[in-house]
Amino acid sequence: MKNDGATRILADFISRTRYEDLPAPVIAKAKQLITDQLGVALAGSTLSWNRKVLEYVQEMGVKGDLTVIGSRYRTSVEYAALINGTFGHGFELDDYCTPCGAHVGCVVIPPALAIAERGRISGREFLTAVAIGAEILLRVGFALTVRGISARGFHSTSVYGPFGASAAAAKLLNLDKDRMTYALGIAGSHASGTTEYDQTGGDTKRLHAGMASMAGVRAAILAKNGFTSPPTVLEGKNGILNAFSGSPAPEKLTDGLGSEYCMLKNRIKPYACCGAIIPGVDAMREILKQRAVRPDEVKSITVGMENRALGHVGSVGPEPKDITSAQFSSQFALGLAVAKGRNNFHAYYEAMKGGFSDADVTAVAKKVSLVHDDEAEAIYPTTRLGKVTLETTDGKRYSAKVFHPRGSPENPLSEEEFEEKFYDLAGTVLDSGRARNLLHAIQNLETMTDTSELAEMVTSVS
Repeated sequence: MKNDGATRILADFISRTRYEDLPAPVIAKAKQLITDQLGVALAGSTLSWNRKVLEYVQEMGVKGDLTVIGSRYRTSVEYAALINGTFGHGFELDDYCTPCGAHVGCVVIPPALAIAERGRISGREFLTAVAIGAEILLRVGFALTVRGISARGFHSTSVYGPFGASAAAAKLLNLDKDRMTYALGIAGSHASGTTEYDQTGGDTKRLHAGMASMAGVRAAILAKNGFTSPPTVLEGKNGILNAFSGSPAPEKLTDGLGSEYCMLKNRIKPYACCGAIIPGVDAMREILKQRAVRPDEVKSITVGMENRALGHVGSVGPEPKDITSAQFSSQFALGLAVAKGRNNFHAYYEAMKGGFSDADVTAVAKKVSLVHDDEAEAIYPTTRLGKVTLETTDGKRYSAKVFHPRGSPENPLSEEEFEEKFYDLAGTVLDSGRARNLLHAIQNLETMTDTSELAEMVTSVS
């Protein structure tokens, strides 16, 4: 390894790390990511725009033996990853990592599940692949830097994602260091996707996770078969870091590798909106604890943000026209928080069914002003500041700050809250008994001898 560059060092780490090498918190985090992602994907499987990807695969006639979440349809290993990744990123409820802007579960778990199901691989190996895939994805993300790629308009999920997906898939295929390097190199040619959706909407953001998941499978299998790639795909002159980022930090790829785990910084979403909105909703909820404000009592709401958030969740405005735009509108989110008292799956789904026309939500949303805040800028991207001031029509002012939003490592959801989210989402497809069995199986994955049992648990009964 003495003369190896970062890509080969990462490949060596992936190929040699065993379940026994992973610290207990890393295994626990992997189980949390799997639980959250499968619940989110089950709910995502019921949504019409996500199901268009399943319909596309059916139209293409791609059949096979592997599970499509929330369906009885079975397809090939690549297309199972494509569909399930899209389902898992399909309603802004999947895990996220503020410091690098990544979504992990939706691009690491679908390819790992497909490869593990096909190979009838054990739960211990599946957990190991998920943990390692998550680690590689986040290290690539930290090295690219969220400021560096966002300034160029790239979408983190589909740029970082193929690396985590290929690492997880290749780990389950037991590739050696050289072929693991090939897999990462091939994955690099699949990195793509822009964030124009946060400006003008559309469904493509959902597909970005499916594309990255599919890319991981393709890269791993091609590498297994000896297809080669540049061994410096990350750090090279024309590699990913220099091509995609204006301010890369290449040392982040390998610093503390094997002793410090970036994947422990991942966050669980309590609300069905972009992660950049969550701190503001939390601050608004703190204010509502001080005074239960009716929509007609709101005179103004001011939200302080860093520049990245202003561009990412401040461009749509208070009156979104589609669900993607609604989930990237800070104004709409605070309108929901005040007028409906919730920002969960059902709040956004019902708003969509109503054409985003609820008068109370819109009235509040139109009174929200987003402003640049120096304090928020100073702490980003380590975390995001939720800073909200509400003025009522009777002249009272209420303010709140949130430095660590709900679901972050510093302010985690309680076990009860986490399970409530899982059951709520899984219950869109599974009855309560099947949902309980699924949760129990994930909690005890290290004892499962064949991960195809887990895959069968997330299929539809119809």
